[in-house]
Amino acid sequence: MIKYKFGDRIIYIKNYKVKEEGKYIFHRYKASKALTEWNNCERLLKAGVSTLKPLAVFERWKNNKVYDSFIVTDEIKNVVNAKDFLLSEKNNELRKKFLISIVNFMKKMHAVNFYHDDMKFAHILLEKDYSKDFKFTIIDLDNGLFLKGYHLWGMAKNYLQLMKSIPDEAMKTEERLFFTKKYCDNKAINLLLLQLFIKLILIQKQIKEIKRGFFKIIRNLLRPIIKKM
Repeated sequence: MIKYKFGDRIIYIKNYKVKEEGKYIFHRYKASKALTEWNNCERLLKAGVSTLKPLAVFERWKNNKVYDSFIVTDEIKNVVNAKDFLLSEKNNELRKKFLISIVNFMKKMHAVNFYHDDMKFAHILLEKDYSKDFKFTIIDLDNGLFLKGYHLWGMAKNYLQLMKSIPDEAMKTEERLFFTKKYCDNKAINLLLLQLFIKLILIQKQIKEIKRGFFKIIRNLLRPIIKKM
């Protein structure tokens, strides 16, 4: 991500490159990552969920294929990411309040049927002035999805991603249990369903690894043909 300053205004430009030849063809039929992030930002902002304000999208095409895309977003001032907060904050009561607020923010995001496909505490920003309340902003939405209705798979996956994204020194076992209990205090999902879907997600991940190895072989075989297209 590149930071530009124009007078008092700061903007960010994020570049997404298509690194593998086989994905060039795929991007003929799917929106580029920059355009996907633009659409997700617009829809979340309209739904009242805070995220970066998109200003522009650019795509570079060659032989009817997207091979480069850029999104320009506005700056959000005076924020820190949630991971850094957990690493530095020592006040236990404030940490509990923070975790409850994170859960409520996730519920708000899921209530508008959005599921982040790369959910991390580092992808949640909060305003530094949290003396009264925590205000969050979700970022890196190029892999986000809007799905129909409450999606238990998406809820469980986002929970698992959050837990994996934070080191033990930043979030103690009792805090993880506290967070889990609050996360499952939801009409759509409970602890048993969460455990079930986490097991299914882990099985799916193993299957994906096997498929990834197979498709890598196929891609290497097709690479000379793809380059000529």
